[in-house]
Amino acid sequence: MTRRTTILLVATAILLPAAAFAQICGGNSPAVPVPECRSSLDGTEVACNDPDAVRMWPDGFRPGEPGRTFPIERDSTQYNTTTIPGAISGHELFQSVYPLDGYLYVAYNAGLQVWDIHTDPEVPQLVFVRDGWNGDFLDFPFFGENDFFVDDVSAIRSGDDALVALSGRTTVGFGIWRHVEDPASFDQLYQDLGNRSIQTRSFEFGGNLYAFAAGQLGVFAYDLTAAEALAGPCLDDGGSVCPGVFLGKVGATGFSSALDVLQRGGNVYVVRSGSAAAPIEIWEVSDPATPGTAVSRFSGLPAGAWGVSLFERGGVAYLGVVEKDGGASMLRIYDVDACLDADGCGSLGAPVYTRALGMPFASPQYLTYSTSFGTPFLYYGANGFGLEGIKAELLLDLGAFPGGAVTEITDGGGSYTDACTGNTVDYWGDYYPGNGNGLRNVRPLVGRFDGAYFYRAAFGILDVHVNEGAGVIFFDGFESGDTSAW
Repeated sequence: MTRRTTILLVATAILLPAAAFAQICGGNSPAVPVPECRSSLDGTEVACNDPDAVRMWPDGFRPGEPGRTFPIERDSTQYNTTTIPGAISGHELFQSVYPLDGYLYVAYNAGLQVWDIHTDPEVPQLVFVRDGWNGDFLDFPFFGENDFFVDDVSAIRSGDDALVALSGRTTVGFGIWRHVEDPASFDQLYQDLGNRSIQTRSFEFGGNLYAFAAGQLGVFAYDLTAAEALAGPCLDDGGSVCPGVFLGKVGATGFSSALDVLQRGGNVYVVRSGSAAAPIEIWEVSDPATPGTAVSRFSGLPAGAWGVSLFERGGVAYLGVVEKDGGASMLRIYDVDACLDADGCGSLGAPVYTRALGMPFASPQYLTYSTSFGTPFLYYGANGFGLEGIKAELLLDLGAFPGGAVTEITDGGGSYTDACTGNTVDYWGDYYPGNGNGLRNVRPLVGRFDGAYFYRAAFGILDVHVNEGAGVIFFDGFESGDTSAW
């Protein structure tokens, strides 16, 4: 198959004064972080001592690099339904982020990026790009410029290197990459065309490194350590070519759109959802090397679910899930401790936390769990158009959970009435396309903390937010309290 070249003609933007700028409804570019203060009258940026000023930033939380324009590598707000093959900057549509030991691994629609975040966590520096349109993958389909091929990324430390797992649709399948810091390199070790995957999680078990990938045929297991030991890059097809990497299917799992992993008591537990197509399931994997022996510990919620998160607080296991309730979406957290023992459980019981969501269930929705200096956070993002006036993302502080209240970070800060839509707009909604200050194609998907810094893949932008309440102290380039990179 031959590659096609698309030529995109971009009109030169006309810069307008602030008063006129607020009347342009959506699509403003280039992207800039939300300013500290806006006018309550028309949403224009004003000094914070202005009598009509509202402070947009939530207490203790602010955007990274306030007042600075995003670099083109993190700004795809001029994307207008045409992805330029091999563009590498300004037209990536960011799908997922995974910070590890001073680097940020980013999945975008046609590839994978590595960003340096240990030099200055607030100002990521692009180190590597591996783009399918450029021929950087062992194999890559060329169906059309607007197709999406890559969805999720996870990473894990292997000695001095990092092994990066990448999930991909169509025949991109599942891939394993190795990032070497010194001498710097980033190369693909393995690619399985036989598993069209949507999400992936990496973990260590028994001194070996593994990854699970959720896809159309179920959840599959891969041996990352074996991939690293291969004599050279290997293009696989469901385990028929490259020995020892593809380990098989986890139990009898079916179609899976999301998964998460929890290690506990010498076992690995994987939860999977299949959106509307299949129920939530929890599987116990006593040995990832033989995933077919996994045992189902729960199968229920037949109405379906989107994002899932399996985590532990105070010695108790919890499941966060974006669940269907009629035609609407609900964020619920369940106590699943009883589901993890040998008898499993027949019902999740009543949720211990419930939150109504604004998105219809048909829209893909995500949950991501991460911690900031020991404080756990759950992030919800929704992939959809017309996000104005909808609670399209939630950042929940679980530090007091389950005994105390769940604190929503995303309801902090001030708000204004947007002149274009008439919606009440806050810190997060300020980015959404239809609002006067909105950015084209911003859709919150995946966000993860690394120390005090929250990195977010929001489709049209890749941005940074700072949890100043965490107490950011730097020591030789790393945050005090974060020993993972020492």
